[in-house]
Amino acid sequence: MKLILFFLLTSLASAQLPLSIGIKAGFVKNSQKIGNFETSIIPVKAGPYLELSLPFLPTFETGIMFEGYKALNSTSAVYQVPILVKKRFNAIAIKPFISAGATIRMLPALHEKSGGLTLAGGITIGLLPIKIEPELRYTRWIQSSFTPRSQQTELLVGIRF
Repeated sequence: MKLILFFLLTSLASAQLPLSIGIKAGFVKNSQKIGNFETSIIPVKAGPYLELSLPFLPTFETGIMFEGYKALNSTSAVYQVPILVKKRFNAIAIKPFISAGATIRMLPALHEKSGGLTLAGGITIGLLPIKIEPELRYTRWIQSSFTPRSQQTELLVGIRF
């Protein structure tokens, strides 16, 4: 009985989980000047993310991205939660990918929420257990009452384990 329990526990411990975690950071350029009034997003963005890779299915990605929103003389935190489906193309060392989905954006200071459609493309560079993923991401916001523009382009680099 102990031998069966030992083999069961060691097989569970050595099984590879289809879940990986990482952190993404990058640059976003999104400002607009209307008369003397300028709104902008602070150009640095970062946050943790998760990927779920199941066999025979596309990869699912989600996380929380933090950025700052600047209007007049005040700065507020903006939280974005992308929910993306990612398709990787087979290659040996560098694997290109495309992803699409929705992004939920929250601005707690103004009690506002909105959403957008997101498209991204990039590559995955595998260095043993670490994966580096530079990507270009575009989001078209459906409602843009508190954002500088209805479109947002970002250059992000993810590192996941």
